[in-house]
Amino acid sequence: MISQEKMPNLTDINKLMYSTASVLAGELKTRQRTDINTVECPWKRRIRNSIESYRKDLSIIHEYKKINDGQPSKYADEFRGLFMKYDGVEPALKPSLPKLIIKPHTSEYIAEVNKVIDNEITEDTTLTELHSLLYIGALTVLKLNEQRVGEQCDQVIPTNNYKRFILKNLQQSDKCRYGCQDSETHVTGGCQAFAPTDYKERHDIAAKIIHQELAYKLKLTECKLQYYKYTPQCVLENDKYKLYWDRTVLTDQYIKQNRPDIIIVDKGAQKVTLIDVAIPNSNNLTYKNNEKVAKYRELEFQIKRQWKMKYVETIPIIMSSTGVIPRSLLENIKALELSENIHKIIQKGVLLATARIVRKFMGNAST
Repeated sequence: MISQEKMPNLTDINKLMYSTASVLAGELKTRQRTDINTVECPWKRRIRNSIESYRKDLSIIHEYKKINDGQPSKYADEFRGLFMKYDGVEPALKPSLPKLIIKPHTSEYIAEVNKVIDNEITEDTTLTELHSLLYIGALTVLKLNEQRVGEQCDQVIPTNNYKRFILKNLQQSDKCRYGCQDSETHVTGGCQAFAPTDYKERHDIAAKIIHQELAYKLKLTECKLQYYKYTPQCVLENDKYKLYWDRTVLTDQYIKQNRPDIIIVDKGAQKVTLIDVAIPNSNNLTYKNNEKVAKYRELEFQIKRQWKMKYVETIPIIMSSTGVIPRSLLENIKALELSENIHKIIQKGVLLATARIVRKFMGNAST
């Protein structure tokens, strides 16, 4: 096991790794779309190499935590030399921080992630920051989609608001082009024209992923499909559990909020779990999480009384439209006893849906 004297500070490691993500976001912000499709593009190759190192370091942090917790790790000896580079035992080998981490002009998205995390998270921020940026350089997300999401995260797409206040075109109205009275800063969430269709479709993607994982865990289904091929059944049931999808709960007393996305009934424990999914903008994560919990208080009381249950609880599943993952999401996934990697699948589905929404909103079929 690595001696405690040589173990580096986890925050110092994260600074070096997180700066790599900042470099990528900054580079994507300044490059043209014609550049990103170039096969032999030196800057693109350099960034991809950096991201491969970044993702490798992410696995190192997990192993590092295992070693600290006293769990066995076959990489302990290999990590000793790498850790020495970070803690300064061998100054000649210690990597220098990229300039972007020193200067204040980091990307808007990095600042946005930090702002959300500072407001919501009091501990274990490292893993949450890294989880929020897992899509960067991921092989499962097309590079053009990654760029499109990055542009929206940095708010550099040519919306009416951007043209008026950033490009200083004072003749340009900043109102939504689809008739909303709001300023056009709500592309990824909040436009009334997209709420009943595209936003709902994105919401359902996340809900379907959760539903299928629950059905498989509770042995209500025997196989798993790709999330885009999966169609939930309204009711799944066996001797121990019952799983409802998008079902209205009838109560003696009328309740307006009576249709959670998913309902789990544990027959043996006499427990009901209400699950509701939301994909808000990044600045609305805390409010939306609290809103979901308060939203079903009355329904919890009615279900407990009418269904004669001992326990009823609401678990919100909240992820931002640009893939920011609050700590509450990881905690709720753990509470549902789902796979630790399910947030990656949800993030991928949400980001691809957001990329489609941005493309459709801007009305450019060629991008």
